[in-house]
Amino acid sequence: LRGWGMVLSGWSIVLRGWGMVLSGWSIVLRGWGMVFSGWSIVLRGWAMVLSGWSIVLRGWGMVFSGWSIVLRGWAMVLSGWSIVLRGWGIVLSGWGIAFSGWGIVLNGWGILLRNIGWMFLHNG
Repeated sequence: LRGWGMVLSGWSIVLRGWGMVLSGWSIVLRGWGMVFSGWSIVLRGWAMVLSGWSIVLRGWGMVFSGWSIVLRGWAMVLSGWSIVLRGWGIVLSGWGIAFSGWGIVLNGWGILLRNIGWMFLHNG
């Protein structure tokens, strides 16, 4: 009987060892689960970082596009002012020509009246 007791005691130790092995494997698998869960969180975090950068870059694209529109608008404003000033130059040039024409007309009348005066003085 003592031999059977030792056999059973040995089996009990073997079974306790297998229990520890399985318990260890369960801990190992739980650890791997945590590792994969951590990697999944890391990858999700990187996805959010990259998504954020994409939004930031799109925003900068919109900022530069807006500035380009603003600068194009200022170019049109300045171009318009240049046309307005050129127009005023033409108007003033036209007035100068008109007054010059009036000067010639008045000068012509002066010469005409002077010549008529001379004609009356010498023929009269």
